[in-house]
Amino acid sequence: MRYAHTTIMVSDIEESIEFYQAVVGLELKCKFMTDQEDKLLAFLADKDGGTEIELIQDFRQKPQHGSGISLGFAVKNIEAYLEKIRSMGYETTDIISPNIRTQFFFVNDPDGIKIQLIEQI
Repeated sequence: MRYAHTTIMVSDIEESIEFYQAVVGLELKCKFMTDQEDKLLAFLADKDGGTEIELIQDFRQKPQHGSGISLGFAVKNIEAYLEKIRSMGYETTDIISPNIRTQFFFVNDPDGIKIQLIEQI
């Protein structure tokens, strides 16, 4: 398993993209609207691809200052991983698929941090 990305909920995605490009030196990899058209997502990464962040602007609600962070880890078989995590007694969300190439679910760590397990199809 490798660390995939950190998700940050933002109130203005364009302002946030500009910040992470100018201040952190990340490059915009992609930006897209979810199939439900309720969220705009952007992925930024360093030139080596080792550091990656996901920005999400949710048009239904604004994030609270300092909240809305989750840690994402890539997995190869999302269904098997969901079954494994649930068999260990952890509560999870159902599998979420915001587009045809991506599936993920969340589980909370012992301190309530959202951990996203994600499979890119």
